Amino acid sequence: MSNLTMVRDNKVIRIGDQDAYPRQSPLDGPRKIIKMARIGHAPVHLNEQQSAVWREMREVMPWLRENHRTMFELYVRMAAKARYDHDAFTSRDAAIMIRCADRLGGNPVSDQYFEHESASEQDEFFDV
Repeated sequence: MSNLTMVRDNKVIRIGDQDAYPRQSPLDGPRKIIKMARIGHAPVHLNEQQSAVWREMREVMPWLRENHRTMFELYVRMAAKARYDHDAFTSRDAAIMIRCADRLGGNPVSDQYFEHESASEQDEFFDV
């Protein structure tokens, strides 16, 4: 690649200079993998019921990391509201809770978590 020189605002700019933009080739070796910490303890501003739900859900969703904390906190608040204050729990809250669970990868009704039986097996009650 040739180096082109431009003058802009009384500054010399080199275009195509390999040293200006260091790039890592896949042939240079493996990239560093950044390890994220687990989601950790509940924030101090959650009440006791929400903290209990945080601890329980943290064990159910072990793949969650530090970057999931905000979405997980919203999920925990909605789950605690559904569990302990069910009279105030609305369909909007349920939709938020389901959306958060889906974003966190913990939607229990998603097809990816279940094995489907093969089509060759027959059901004695529903086959015609």
